[in-house]
Amino acid sequence: MITISPIVNTDRMIVGFSVTGHANAGPHGQDIVCAAVSVLAHTAVYGLERHLKREIKLDMAEGNMVFELMDPPDELTSVVLETTLLGFKEIASNYRKFVQIL
Repeated sequence: MITISPIVNTDRMIVGFSVTGHANAGPHGQDIVCAAVSVLAHTAVYGLERHLKREIKLDMAEGNMVFELMDPPDELTSVVLETTLLGFKEIASNYRKFVQIL
């Protein structure tokens, strides 16, 4: 199962995500649930780093991705992170056996 944990600051604003585990919803390389979560997480990172030019801390290993803003969130970073959460929630609601959000 994939577990997604939003990382929030003291103001309860999302500043990043921890994404761990594997969906095991299909054969390795053909798992659409794992692919969907992975693409969404990577898109958030690319949006923050490449488009908005924000510095983030990124840790990646097999079945594990944690990313977090280095500076406080602003309106633009919040849009990216809140939209990412919406996407994660939609995936989790359609694939409850494979994805959970804490």
